[in-house]
Amino acid sequence: MMMDNFDADTLWASFNQVLQSAVNDFVPIRNISSRKQVTARYPAQIRAALTRKRCLWKLRKHNPNDVTISNKYRSQLAECQKLICEYEIKREETVIQANNIGKFYSFVNGKMTCHSDIGALKTSDGSIVLSDNAKGELLNEYFVSTGILDNGVLPPAKPLVADDTFLESVNCGKDKICKEIKWMKANGSAGPDGYPPILLKKFASSLVTPLLLLYSSFMSVGQVPNEWKRAIVIPVHKGELASDPGNYRPVSLTSVFCKLMERLINRQVLDYLHHKLLNDQQHGFLARRSTVTY
Repeated sequence: MMMDNFDADTLWASFNQVLQSAVNDFVPIRNISSRKQVTARYPAQIRAALTRKRCLWKLRKHNPNDVTISNKYRSQLAECQKLICEYEIKREETVIQANNIGKFYSFVNGKMTCHSDIGALKTSDGSIVLSDNAKGELLNEYFVSTGILDNGVLPPAKPLVADDTFLESVNCGKDKICKEIKWMKANGSAGPDGYPPILLKKFASSLVTPLLLLYSSFMSVGQVPNEWKRAIVIPVHKGELASDPGNYRPVSLTSVFCKLMERLINRQVLDYLHHKLLNDQQHGFLARRSTVTY
């Protein structure tokens, strides 16, 4: 099916169609609740009380006219609120009695930080932005303003190697693809296509041959799919005032298959540079080297 298409977009669409069908047929869907993340920090006594409250809530939902169940739920709700309040008071007393300024600021910052979403932002004129769309537009405006438009003019550079010395091609062998998949982090996030890195790691043996054909075809036509040029941009708070858009940096989540191809190219380009262009004294921006190595 892939061999009948020679355009990067149609090649990717053919591969994506087969892979998505396999995911729909064989990968189970599970809803993950954020409640576990919230209650995980509580001790066993409070977690048990919260579990009891959820059970009573389900019973009350299915029996709305049962007065006994409603009273038990209200009583359990009050008990949970009491236990959580006592727990929080005890935590605050522990921080105060520790007489440690670092622990104090860590506790306060944990209370002020918005873990689930971006908090309220301020515009340049001081107005408050609360809606998700407005916050997205404000952050996008700031991120775009920090970029520099390329004028397309290459600076003059004196060649360091002979004219017959060049990187002729990039080898996308099966062993190289398997090696790069092995080194990928399994807990990474998915890009716009919805495929997480764990999918590659779990089904590497089945995907390596189609990926070899896919990457080789992209190399031969000198193109990548337009979908690979899209990304999910996540604003990450760097520190200081959380309401200032300038204190966020963008993290782009791209296709995991695009990242894998980038790893293959990057690895071989670096190998070529090490042998032909980079001096042994070059320590910046290289793996396992830094400004403190010699």
